Amino acid sequence: MENRRTCLLIRLSSRLDPYAVGPSFLMRIVQGLIISLALVSMATTAHAVNLASMAANIEADLQGNVNGYAFVVENNEDTVDGSGGAAIRAVDSLTRMAVPMTPMTRSFIASVTKTITAIATLQLLDDRGLPVTELIDPWLPADWVRGPNIDTVTFKDLLQHRTGFKQIYQGLSKAEQANWGNDYAGLKWIVENGSLPNAGKVYHNSNFALLRVLIPALINGHQAPENNSLSVSLANGIIFA
Repeated sequence: MENRRTCLLIRLSSRLDPYAVGPSFLMRIVQGLIISLALVSMATTAHAVNLASMAANIEADLQGNVNGYAFVVENNEDTVDGSGGAAIRAVDSLTRMAVPMTPMTRSFIASVTKTITAIATLQLLDDRGLPVTELIDPWLPADWVRGPNIDTVTFKDLLQHRTGFKQIYQGLSKAEQANWGNDYAGLKWIVENGSLPNAGKVYHNSNFALLRVLIPALINGHQAPENNSLSVSLANGIIFA
């Protein structure tokens, strides 16, 4: 059988029409993504993928139901893309002219970067034969000061927002909170303040931001040196915003 890998990426404009987009439409989108992810995980298949048919189905679901959309479907060496509507509506544009959505339109994807960061982290851990319960301490920059309980924090804790970082932040003074940040310097300061053992799940961006310091260490197989250019770039949002 022939090896095939299929990948689907869909981007929607940030402003959806609440009257046009109902639960059934969103469920179709979710189902489509689940099916696509299943295709990615299948190493072999005896069935050819009809990219044109997939593109037509995507267009049929999205056209007129969202303000704008763009998609790319790739199967081995074959690629098909499409788009429609507006990336920025006329009413939201400084020029009062709509900006068309295209497959090449740059978009601010905000916390969607967490999905990218999580996938990169899990793949790198798997490549090194490490469990998600691996401690982060050996992978932090060697000269970072470890605060209380940082030596107990795992990659799983970061992925699940169970470090207690937000609870610690809420207990700081305004002056101390000013040092807190998701850039390289701010994350170094967060680590110095430590974590809370057995903390409940409380969402906070700093958990995933810290993963962006750890990713270069996993790539290289050892602790990243202080101010490593890749760690700094990732943490400061040049690569993963």
